[in-house]
Amino acid sequence: MSNLVIFDDEKDALLNKTIAELLQKNKHEKSFRDKLQRILSHKDVSPGETMNLIIRFGSGEVLSKEEKYILASGIYEATKNEKINPANYFPERIIKEIETTWQGFSSNTNSILSFPITFENVTEVGDNNFTFLLKRSEIANMYENHLLQYNPRTQRTSEIKNFEFLGGEIPVPELNYDAVEQIAQKVSDGTLISSTLILNARFGSSSEGIEVVYDSNERTLTVMSNTLVDVIDGYHRIVGISKAVRSGSFDDKFMKIDFYNVTQKVARQLFGQHNTMTPVRLSKLKEMNEENPINKIATHIRDNSVIGQRISLDHDVVTRQAEYLYTLNDVASAIEATKFPKLLKDQIAVRKVGIFLVEFFDELTELYYEEFLGDKFEQSKKTIVINKTILVGLMEIAYFMYNSGIDAKMAQQIIKKSGVDFNRNNPEWAKNKIIIKKNEITYNKNHVIKYFKDKLNKVEGV
Repeated sequence: MSNLVIFDDEKDALLNKTIAELLQKNKHEKSFRDKLQRILSHKDVSPGETMNLIIRFGSGEVLSKEEKYILASGIYEATKNEKINPANYFPERIIKEIETTWQGFSSNTNSILSFPITFENVTEVGDNNFTFLLKRSEIANMYENHLLQYNPRTQRTSEIKNFEFLGGEIPVPELNYDAVEQIAQKVSDGTLISSTLILNARFGSSSEGIEVVYDSNERTLTVMSNTLVDVIDGYHRIVGISKAVRSGSFDDKFMKIDFYNVTQKVARQLFGQHNTMTPVRLSKLKEMNEENPINKIATHIRDNSVIGQRISLDHDVVTRQAEYLYTLNDVASAIEATKFPKLLKDQIAVRKVGIFLVEFFDELTELYYEEFLGDKFEQSKKTIVINKTILVGLMEIAYFMYNSGIDAKMAQQIIKKSGVDFNRNNPEWAKNKIIIKKNEITYNKNHVIKYFKDKLNKVEGV
């Protein structure tokens, strides 16, 4: 007869500890991460939802029993480590119940949503600003399907958590869980007022080339495919509403929606206007002139690529002590030093180059993972790949690929075929006047561009 298993507080604490230990143990294994995402995809958990589950776990958010089981079962299948075997923590009855009723992170299979979505009875208030009503169940459904997202760059504060398994520090919502619980309770008992939520369809984010389409005759607003919709104000209320809706007992009243389609720069300013009770740092409102196409591309890289977390918005100069590698101006200057500007004849071209460079730098970050996301001070002793002058050379590689019609996903192969060795001790750096006296890296971009062009001219078989 098998031992009786009871999922109590002691088992719960042990399970939390074991999950944390195994995520930490496998933090450098990309194959483990890929395997975990693949395994959970068969349980109706997308790769993005898997990473979101891990982030929520790491941030101290209390996961539901079902979520813990799903995460533990995925880790167990990926590692075959008996310490995480769900059968050690959950009674057989609960395991069967979860396995037979789990339908992913949406409350039911019929509620799965994706853009495009059309909202009705919409009033156009002004340029790129609309207002309409949504039921709380509709808001929760959008949130549960990850169509409403927390964007730390448009918020007053965000908490930085060091998720070593994910390779470094990640901004997470600074949630007041007591407030979320109170909001959920008010939604359940019908006492939450129908206040205004402020959302923004981030300009430049849609794969359709345009984020929203408004029909003034029908008074409808359609949010297009793959658009990123940021919560500018009301994130706690949305999380609380979603929690109440998941419980099944809630008052499904309407909420007022103030909807924008603007850049992050304008969204940050809107946030400041709507949150005057608590001062926002002046640096949070600082932004480059996004009318310049090169600056638009630089901003797009920062907002959408993995390396974006190492590009500073708040500083004109990055000090050795700062966590950042580059300023926005460094990125824009590197683009400008290549022939990319000659290609930027219209907004479609700007968008294409921006998307290409995001994919290029994501590939680059994967190849030089420790260098770009690790300890900057330690890495700079060993490599020059993260130096801001060398960024010009990286852009030259990107331009060569883009102009040659080579997919951005080939970046790692192109770099390897070029024979560029970013090791600081590489004698070619001194020979080509890139590392000069006192082992310092030159500020002369022409030397860097010439070196990388010579290397790229030797690339064959692409």
